[in-house]
Amino acid sequence: MSIIGWNCRRLGNPRKVPVLKRQILKSRPNFIFLFETKLLVRELAYVARAMGFDSYLWIDCLTNRDGQVKSYSQNHIDAIIHDSESEGDWRFTGMYGWPDDQNKWKTWRMLDFLATGNTLPWCCMGDFNEILFDYEKRGGLPHRACRMEAF
Repeated sequence: MSIIGWNCRRLGNPRKVPVLKRQILKSRPNFIFLFETKLLVRELAYVARAMGFDSYLWIDCLTNRDGQVKSYSQNHIDAIIHDSESEGDWRFTGMYGWPDDQNKWKTWRMLDFLATGNTLPWCCMGDFNEILFDYEKRGGLPHRACRMEAF
């Protein structure tokens, strides 16, 4: 199973679509998670067609979609993936961590909540808006060690 997770940051920019398409052709993933696309559903349909995909799942914070999505919010999508090529179902969680310091704890609480009772193989990816080590940060104020330890 091959998975790509990409923080697109406005995938509507026409120069980004060919870059993504090249990466998809190179990696040949079975599953792609694009986040922070800022796309409308009709724009996402265009991108999906340009990438050669015949299906996609689009979630925004205002609508509820039928399907395999267990839960979602502005900060996560949690789904059961039914894969006929693998040994059964697995769980995917796409996260976008709270970016402001006073709410970082909400990211970890959300992950703890989502992990409760999970028995399926689980892939969790996204932008957690957090680092584990000081060397991952460039510029700005130093990162507090207690925040990294909480992660």
